[in-house]
Amino acid sequence: MLDNGAYNRALMSNSVERKTPGFDLQALLDEEFRTERALGELGVRQNSAPSELPGINSLQGPFRKIDNLSFPFAIELMGMPNCFKTTAMDKFLISSWEDGNRGWFHHIPEGTELITDENKELKQQDPFLYSMLVGLGSWIASFQSIAKINEFKMLLQDRGSYDRTIFRRTLSQMGQVNPGITSTQDMWEYGLEHPAIPIGGVVLCLQRPDVSISRGSKMDREKLQLLYTQYLRFYNEMLTEQRLVPSFIALDMENPPDECIKSIQSAIKKIVNRPFNEALHIPDNIDFTLK
Repeated sequence: MLDNGAYNRALMSNSVERKTPGFDLQALLDEEFRTERALGELGVRQNSAPSELPGINSLQGPFRKIDNLSFPFAIELMGMPNCFKTTAMDKFLISSWEDGNRGWFHHIPEGTELITDENKELKQQDPFLYSMLVGLGSWIASFQSIAKINEFKMLLQDRGSYDRTIFRRTLSQMGQVNPGITSTQDMWEYGLEHPAIPIGGVVLCLQRPDVSISRGSKMDREKLQLLYTQYLRFYNEMLTEQRLVPSFIALDMENPPDECIKSIQSAIKKIVNRPFNEALHIPDNIDFTLK
């Protein structure tokens, strides 16, 4: 049963003037229920600190149950705004080069970086179309990267297809994307936005809305709260194996910046160094242990 806040939000979203017909109120109520149920399974509330989550900062994943992946694979970094994901990724790539692991990783930027200036106004005018363009940008960037690769590499994806799921769910809660689309999310994740190579790991960076705002996020607090709640739901989906992500780790980003950056870099290494040979077909001539 939905709490009053979720039910009222659904009704308000249903009353928002939209450019697309056929807004599906029942689908929105279903999405609200799934979100509320996920928080209950985690044993947290929508404003709970990341430190209260089960398994926080620990490597997780049903990698023994996944046998259709192969090296190389992608690692997606996702999470709340202004929690040092891109900074940590840049530093990781630099340190990998300096440590002698050069050539092992290739960075795929966030899809928003590929949106031209004349299309950026769509973010307010038509959030769903903007989301599609961002997803398409990530997809194109991943295939461009593969085309340039002539040796063994891992892809580090800054906000990929999983992260687009979170943003679409958030927009649907706000009445800006028809929730009927959100309920058929597989069409996007395994269709248009499916990465060029499999996602073998996820690093989920979590911090509460007030922390994002204190670190410079310009997103309004209501949207940040909905976004945070959807990240909590996504984490529960991975924990309960509703999503079979081979390896994942949720990180508490409510620490000093230097600690946050180091924890992201450490998480990437943990995912790469995990004994995937129990589930993946690793070439015998590859020693993939990071220093």
